[in-house]
Amino acid sequence: MVKAFFLKHCGTKAGYELVNSDSIFRILTEFCLTQGLTFLPVIRVLCSSSVPFLQELEEAEEKLTLRTKEYKEAIKHRESAKADFEELNNELLDERSKTRRLEKEATEVETKLAQLQSRVDTLKADLRKAESARHEIDMELTKAKQAAESERLLKEGLQAKLAAFGDETPGEEARRLGEELERLNERHAEIVAQEDQKRKQLVEHYQGQLAELQSQFEEKDNELRALRAKLEEERAQFALQQEQNSKNVEVRVE
Repeated sequence: MVKAFFLKHCGTKAGYELVNSDSIFRILTEFCLTQGLTFLPVIRVLCSSSVPFLQELEEAEEKLTLRTKEYKEAIKHRESAKADFEELNNELLDERSKTRRLEKEATEVETKLAQLQSRVDTLKADLRKAESARHEIDMELTKAKQAAESERLLKEGLQAKLAAFGDETPGEEARRLGEELERLNERHAEIVAQEDQKRKQLVEHYQGQLAELQSQFEEKDNELRALRAKLEEERAQFALQQEQNSKNVEVRVE
């Protein structure tokens, strides 16, 4: 480019080779102004030597062109590496977001599991109370049966006495006692049946609730185990991906 500019102003190659340093400086100054260059002070110093400087100038220009090309390639490479880094960074952010989401889900399941455990513990305590109440009811039933048996024996004794009296002395009091014993027997039998039914219903109620809660507890516990395993897997993948992405960034930047 510089040589062509000189030939344009010198007319011939011979004229180009014979120009003095002042002419070189003048031509170079015009060249710099035309090209919008800013290294005139440097050219002024360099042009004070001789015409052979033109060859050095052309070589320097070629080197500058090559270096400029290298710089452009380096900038292009850097921009590409920057884009790759941003892409990898976004992937890391997505992985981190997924890990946090899994941690939140695991925390929620742990909270539900704790609530279920509390309900199970409460229900077990109620069931123990029901078992204790059943034991007390069994004792009461035993006493009631014993009382009923005593009353039955008493009734049979009275009936035997009434039979011994026959039609001669029926006795209003004897009939009254017989009817009262019959009523008491029926009442005891009714109470025993009612208490036994209540006991069965109460125990069945608590056992049903306990079975349902135990099933829910096991379900949530399995869900929590699965979430924890998935969370650990995601954390391991995240760490591996982060390490691999860091290596990729280093390689691309280099």
